[in-house]
This record gives sequence, structure tokens and C-alpha cells, in this order.
Amino acid sequence: MSSYSDRPICAVFFNDTGAAHSMRLKLSTNYTSIPDVEGSGTFSSYAGPLYQNRGYCGQTYSYMKAGTKVVVDNYMTVGACN
Repeated sequence: MSSYSDRPICAVFFNDTGAAHSMRLKLSTNYTSIPDVEGSGTFSSYAGPLYQNRGYCGQTYSYMKAGTKVVVDNYMTVGACN
């Protein structure tokens, strides 16, 4: 049986503002040898999903800009890290 740290992770960044905005999403695993995955663009509903095959205790970075105003600039833990 594999440990939690070997389970896959995924991230999706939902845009529920009702308009398309510039968004960026990045997903990092707890394994430093595995490169981060990221996606960016202008999205009206969501950015992603992004997947990592292993690294259940990871981190996401999300960013959204509406016009000239940054409305989201956030890091969040993914999985059960502790």
C-alpha cells in the first residue's frame, strides 16, 4: 500500500465572477524532483485542472486579475500534509 505522499493530486481554480479574467494556477508536489505544472490565460469559468501523479502533500498558487486590480493572489496547501 502506498503512503499518502505518493497519491495523485489535482487543482482547479474556479471563476464564479460571471466574467472572463486573467488567471494563473500552479501546482507543486512535496517531491522537489518533480517539476511544477501550471496554466494561465483568460478564463470565464475555471483554470485547470492541473494534475501531478504523486505528491499528495503539495501546494497550489492561484492568481486572478480583473482589469487592473488583482483580486486573488494566494498559496494553499493541497492534501493532508500534517
